[in-house]
Amino acid sequence: MATGKKFGAYTELATTPAATDRLVLIDVDDTTHGASGTTKYVTRANLVAGLGGGAVAKEIGLAVSNEEADLVVGEAKLTFRMPYAMTLTAVRASVTTAPTGAGITVDVNDGASSIFSTLLTIADGSKTSVGGTASVISDTALADDAEITVDITTIGSTVPGTGLKIWLIGTLT
Repeated sequence: MATGKKFGAYTELATTPAATDRLVLIDVDDTTHGASGTTKYVTRANLVAGLGGGAVAKEIGLAVSNEEADLVVGEAKLTFRMPYAMTLTAVRASVTTAPTGAGITVDVNDGASSIFSTLLTIADGSKTSVGGTASVISDTALADDAEITVDITTIGSTVPGTGLKIWLIGTLT
């Protein structure tokens, strides 16, 4: 690792930099343009684009049941509060033991209302909601400290399934 002078002071920007403003970088491993390194730059627009347009991806993984006990139909099998505001882009579910005889259907509620217009399902014989019938999210905006509940609305009729987990996937708002 190269050593050199450190910044002695920082100047806080009074305004947001323009998209074309340059952040200068010195690549000390690239000496093609000088013995002490090559000067390169990145613009604010490049940084924002590289971060998905400025959106910060976030996921919340939750265990709705334990790993061994059969799933049971019921409301509010899990209740928690959102640790931050989030815009949902996807919700996934998985189980440790796949259901047989029927699939598993899960509802996620923001307050008293479902976030789905088509509920989340894990197909008969599958361990994941990925690749099955797609859920449709109708409420993508989850507020900071919102009460979220998870309902299990159907389970396998022969083998109910075990170890239900859900993932809320989205961006910070």
